[in-house]
Amino acid sequence: MPVPKEILEEPKISVIIPAYNARKFIAEAIESVLNQTFPAHEIIVVDDGSTDGTGEFVEKQFGDKVRVIQQENKGQGAARNTGIQVATGNIFQFLDADDLLLPNKFEVQLDFWRRNPEFDIVYCDHCYFVGERIPNDLPSPRSLPQGILVDITIKTTPSGIHCFLVPYYVISVIGKFSEDLRFLADRDFWFRCALHGFIFGYIPKILALTRRHGANNTANQLRRMQGKVYYGYRLLSMPIPRHLVKFVHRELAENYAELALAQLAAHQWKASWVSLWKAWQHHCAAAKLAGNRDKALWLVDLLRYIDQFRKVLLGKATLDEDPVLK
Repeated sequence: MPVPKEILEEPKISVIIPAYNARKFIAEAIESVLNQTFPAHEIIVVDDGSTDGTGEFVEKQFGDKVRVIQQENKGQGAARNTGIQVATGNIFQFLDADDLLLPNKFEVQLDFWRRNPEFDIVYCDHCYFVGERIPNDLPSPRSLPQGILVDITIKTTPSGIHCFLVPYYVISVIGKFSEDLRFLADRDFWFRCALHGFIFGYIPKILALTRRHGANNTANQLRRMQGKVYYGYRLLSMPIPRHLVKFVHRELAENYAELALAQLAAHQWKASWVSLWKAWQHHCAAAKLAGNRDKALWLVDLLRYIDQFRKVLLGKATLDEDPVLK
């Protein structure tokens, strides 16, 4: 459906920033919103049970320019939902507390939207930076898809969550973020948008920056892979198109294989063997639905994981040698 005329004639962008122990970087994120050439309607920071004084810091630093809401730690999805619940705008911008928006993001996206009102959701490209080293020269934007992206969003997130602008009516139809998903909640959100037939429009410009962190220890790997496995089963319980079921099984096979390696590193021997067996089961389920070429390629991938598992088990390799787990 075309975007309602009143939204594009009087856009009111509510910026929602979930924050957990984000004192170090959150001021930069907020400044990147305040520096927009098209001003935001409001900035809402949801302090999700921080122990470093994030909420108090924001209140002291920005005063009434930012609305701060304090809540017990419930996770990023719940924090975003709290922001949605209190927001008064008609367009939502989600921004993680350590990421940044370029100054013309809102202006460029709204201009594109006015010229292309058939799109329900608009998004742009982003690039990564490490620590505090913000890039001076931006790379060329990628060629990313647009349309009803069911086939894309079931496999991946098209771009960073801060790249999107989402009108209120989309959320009123699909619902808020899934609070039981500690990982992949944004991917789940976009997939539900696509399942409902909402149309994504892409602007081939880099208008947002994503900060990369180095934390990737064994405990983080375990939680991440367990979250991916959980989401895979969530997808299988949803009314997904039949031709995409094989990709979910394939992803579950890969995620179980990676989980087996992470469990091995944590000396969870029995659990690692169970995960490896489940990887094989989902590989077989995917193979039944796939063509011969896919079967062969997927088997090669699975055998690579099994070989890495064997090497780690024998002490001849470490997880650092596997680029998937870096």
